[in-house]
Parts: sequence; structure tokens; C-alpha cells
Amino acid sequence: MHNVEVAGICRGLAPSCPGANPDEAMLACLLHDMGTLPVLFYAEQHAELMQVDGLLDRLVEELHATIGADLLSLWNFPQALIDVVAEHENLTRDHDGPADLVDLVQQYLLLKTI
Repeated sequence: MHNVEVAGICRGLAPSCPGANPDEAMLACLLHDMGTLPVLFYAEQHAELMQVDGLLDRLVEELHATIGADLLSLWNFPQALIDVVAEHENLTRDHDGPADLVDLVQQYLLLKTI
């Protein structure tokens, strides 16, 4: 539900981000947390991870962006989508040029937490 919500909002916000394609923004948001699924699948196979309080949450938080970006790279997704998955939680990210899809997703995620 989270990814669908983010995707819908960012698709609507995309026209305010120069050069952002609304459909690409929506897809990027649908995929932004995709690295969570392999972590959860692994945890399901290793019950001991569930026995340490908060461990699974920490593993998801620390690994989902890297794992998701690696998967998209293996599947030859466009770099702009890989960047969203890899960098959406990197609030110290600095890049050259105008706002991009990562900025769009980060802006929404930041506003949602306020």
C-alpha cells in the first residue's frame, strides 16, 4: 500500500519536476522499496532472525536499497530507476543538475513524515 500511495502522489507531482515523466515517476515509486522483498524472503527461511527483537527491521532498513538497486541493475533497468531505489533514503545525497526522480520521491517521503 505504501508504494502504491507514493507512486500515485509522485505521478501527480512529476509535472512540477522538469524533465520528469509521470509514468516513469510512478514506476520508480512502485519499485523504490523492492529490495525489502528478498530480505523478507531470506528471513522467512532463517527463523533465528525473527528471534532477535528489531533485527529484521534493521536488516530491511540497512539492506533494501542496495539489494533493490542491484536487482534492477541485473535486470537492465534504466539508471534513473536504479538511482531512485538506491538513493531514496539517502538524505545527504548531492548531485549535479536539476531535480530528478530521486529528489521527487525524497520530497514526498519527507513531507509525509512531517
